[in-house]
Formats: sequence, structure tokens, C-alpha cells
Amino acid sequence: MLFSLVFGLLFLFTSHQLFKKNQSLIVESKKPLNPFICDQPFINPVLSCVGELHELKPFKSKIQNIVDAAKAQGKAKEISVFFRSMTNGYLFGINRREKYYPASLLKVPVMMAYLKQTAMVPGLMDKKIKFEKPFTGVPPNMVANKIELGKEYTIKELIEKMVVVSDNDATLLLNDNIDPSAYSNTLKELGLSIPERSTPDNNFMGVEDYGRILRILYNSSYLNRDLSNFALILLSKAQYGDGIVSGTGSKQVAHKFGEWMYNGEYQLHDCGIIYDADQPYMLCVMTKGKDIKVLASVIAEISKTVSELVINNNIPLLEK
Repeated sequence: MLFSLVFGLLFLFTSHQLFKKNQSLIVESKKPLNPFICDQPFINPVLSCVGELHELKPFKSKIQNIVDAAKAQGKAKEISVFFRSMTNGYLFGINRREKYYPASLLKVPVMMAYLKQTAMVPGLMDKKIKFEKPFTGVPPNMVANKIELGKEYTIKELIEKMVVVSDNDATLLLNDNIDPSAYSNTLKELGLSIPERSTPDNNFMGVEDYGRILRILYNSSYLNRDLSNFALILLSKAQYGDGIVSGTGSKQVAHKFGEWMYNGEYQLHDCGIIYDADQPYMLCVMTKGKDIKVLASVIAEISKTVSELVINNNIPLLEK
């Protein structure tokens, strides 16, 4: 699997230019943040600050045991987990301050930046771009159904290739054809802090950071309902069946994964929304370790356990 190296170098190649150019629950209630310290207190708080949330302690302890065992057995060096119910705000986080290199996870903000522009640029999704020459400075893209040299593609087709098959060439074409300020504004509005100068060992994103993106899409608080739905449909078609997906069984999952390898250490991340019939929830797992397949199995085990806990009604339902 070469996505780690490919997209790592891809991001190094483009980021600088873009910036310039029924179980008894012990519930801990966190105090709301002071609204006057939030940047934009009058808009949807999902974009500016977080109010009162509730942490599921027994739920968290079961996942913490899996994390501790995996690290003790040498399966992973670091594991971070963020869970949130999409219906009532119950959540927990493990090792949430650890930072990682997001790699292909950053393709979702690229998609969102383009979708945001459609309201201002009629016909943008139908605009055609020709893939005229291979990109230099990055390894060849080893994915199925990737874009082909000499062919034209609409912006919509390139976004689909970027998200569904994680095509790096499609990503580069999109990066070359977006207003840098539109992309940087999207990053700021999503609450993402990405360094202008990225280095191979630069870890700058945590599980909560990425969880915010998924919550914003689910709540349609950045894009309108139609565009948010379109983005999540594409994410539900992502061609990666390990990790979160393999742990959830037949549930529908809208997710994105990212791989990265540097100096003999792998990183594997998988973050998504799992559409359980009664309780849709978000799960984001980021990992570091020596074996990418072992990391995938750790993510799958966490996903499977979370799914079972949700099925067994370990989260209070909203009162109707």
C-alpha cells in the first residue's frame, strides 16, 4: 500500500502553495464555554465554540482497555480515539491531544472548498479540466480507476475520484484550479490550523480536529443541505474496507482514511459517521506504529466494540 508515501509527498508538494496562493451511566457534565471568548458567538456553535457536552465514562473505559492492550502488545505506538453521538452530544475521547500527520484526510477540506464555491460560481461543477501532463515531485499514483493522461474531467468527476478512490492526481488538478484564498478560508472556517511549511515529521492534527469536520458536514452548518448530503454520499462510497468499516458489519459508513509513513513509522487514520438506524455516531481513530496492517486491525477492533456498545443501548436516547 503506497497511499502513505504518495499523499504525504503530495501534501508537501502543494500545501505551501495553497496557503499562499440501558446500562447505568456515570455521566460527567462539562461546563459551557464562556460565549464571549468564542470567535463567532452568534452563528451555529459547531463553527465557533462548543457548549455543554457529556462524557460517557463506562463507554470510554471499555475502549481505553483495548487501546492500553494494543500498546502494551506492541501493536501500536500511539492510538487516539474520538466518539460522539450525532443525536445527543454524548462523547468521549482518548489521547485526544496527540497530533498526527493527516495525509489523505485533507482531501475532504479540498472537496468542501470547491462545494462552497458552487454558490458563487454557477456551473463550476461542470467545468472541464484536462490532465495534460504528469505531476513531478510525487511518486506515481497507485490506485484503481485513477484519471488518465490526455483526458478531460469535470470538477465534479475529479472530486469523486479524489474522495472515492483517493486519487492524488485528481487532487493535484483540483489544487491547481482553486483560488488559494477560497481553500485557506475553508480551512479557517473549519477550525483547522495547518502550517504553511510542512515537513515529513510534522504532526499537526488530532482526532477532535477532524471530528469537527464530520460534525459540520452532518449538521449542514458550512455547506447547504444538498451539498452536505452530496459530500457525505461520496464519503459513503470510499473504497477502503478495512479499519472502521470492517468493524461495523453492514452499517453504512461515510468516512475517509489517511496513511503516512516516515522514518520507518506508519500512521493510519480512519474517521467517519456510522449510520446506525437509531443512533448515528461519529468515530475517529488515529494511530502510529510499525505495521500498517496491524494498525488497521486495531482500528477495526475499536470500531467493532463501539458498534456493539451502541447496539446494546449504552447511550441514552433523546427524549421524544
